[in-house]
Amino acid sequence: MGAKKTKSEKMAEAVGDAYDERTNKLDVLTFALWIMAKGTRYKADAEDIIKKINPKFFQD
Repeated sequence: MGAKKTKSEKMAEAVGDAYDERTNKLDVLTFALWIMAKGTRYKADAEDIIKKINPKFFQD
């Protein structure tokens, strides 16, 4: 089991994914918004935005 990734490491991976032309850019933007808002007072607002623009993001 590896160490838990920091927000910076997760964002770096998302940026790397954004350069891949096969990647869905909406998924990358949604992920970035969620990572930045998670653990802040803006989490609920970000969740509302994400549910409207990319409803499948929270589906397992």
